[in-house]
Amino acid sequence: MGPGQLRVAIALRAIGEGHLSSIEFAEAVIGPGTTWTFHDRRRPPWRPQVSAGAWSVAHFRAAAAHEGVLNETSHAVLRELPTRFSTPDIDTAATLIPSELSSRADTRRQIDALRVIASSAYRAGFPLDTELSQRVLSPVAAEEHRGMEDARFVRFTDTDGSTHYRATYTAYDGRDIAPRLIITPDLRDFRVHRLVGDGAQNKGMAMFPRPVDGRYLALSRTGGENISLAESDDGVIWTQAGRVHGPQEAWEIVQTGNCGPPLETEQGWIVLTHGVGPMRTYALGALLLDLHNPTKVLGRTSTPILEPHSGRRDGYVPNVAYSCGGIIHEGVLWIPIGIADSRIGVCSVELTDLLASMT
Repeated sequence: MGPGQLRVAIALRAIGEGHLSSIEFAEAVIGPGTTWTFHDRRRPPWRPQVSAGAWSVAHFRAAAAHEGVLNETSHAVLRELPTRFSTPDIDTAATLIPSELSSRADTRRQIDALRVIASSAYRAGFPLDTELSQRVLSPVAAEEHRGMEDARFVRFTDTDGSTHYRATYTAYDGRDIAPRLIITPDLRDFRVHRLVGDGAQNKGMAMFPRPVDGRYLALSRTGGENISLAESDDGVIWTQAGRVHGPQEAWEIVQTGNCGPPLETEQGWIVLTHGVGPMRTYALGALLLDLHNPTKVLGRTSTPILEPHSGRRDGYVPNVAYSCGGIIHEGVLWIPIGIADSRIGVCSVELTDLLASMT
């Protein structure tokens, strides 16, 4: 990169036949100055090689409780599992449970349910010679077989100072939705997992880019309309930690949610938001949250910073301007946007101007 330039990766929602969604990527360069250039996307697209993922016993127990299959049989299987395990270990553990349990009529069904839960974690890897824009994450687990939507990626700095990429996304099985997690060091090898707990029950989770006071934090949505805070000790089991913001203005009166991971500034956490108003019109706004107590709102935009207008209203889903993340570079906030679920673009605003516009 030259002076003032920054290379960025952009996650895209790809919609295929039958409204089936997958996750793919594009690359762009910001700068020099206030310019943004998308790279050409390479072909052909590639699907990854998929293998079994790993669980901790605590995470698996929470997932089994969420699915309502934490019973005498599952407790017996859990006692026989190693601290870290994958799907084949379920079958090994099942052979070690007491005979009075294994001989029951419903034991096979219960173990099958545990096997389905275990198989929802997987690894997806792409060849070294593939370009980022060729890589497509398409549904693998049963809970996502009707779509993977709205991946909110963030470059994450962990407590030990190491960095990698994380993303939350919404899985859809044709009836129910579930928030799930992607972790990758290089956007080539991906670990994919389910999230559990009362803080991970709705669409639109977005992780903070680092732990705050030793806690993993994420923005979530409660009641279908409010932005809330969730916290976790391990990044996979989440609990509610308080409401952050609810609908207040006409343009967000139906519901409001986040538009991606919070962005850290000296003034506080910048959170891009979406509001749904009359006629299901989606517009973008922003919040400013306290750095140490993100449930405290220091400022907000009372009018949209971006909304659909004539010529940009129609498309696959009309009246929608939407984003799953932004990035700050040399004092400018850049926001990639989906336009009516039909095309993508990018908008920008000076950070000082955005902060000055908040009430």
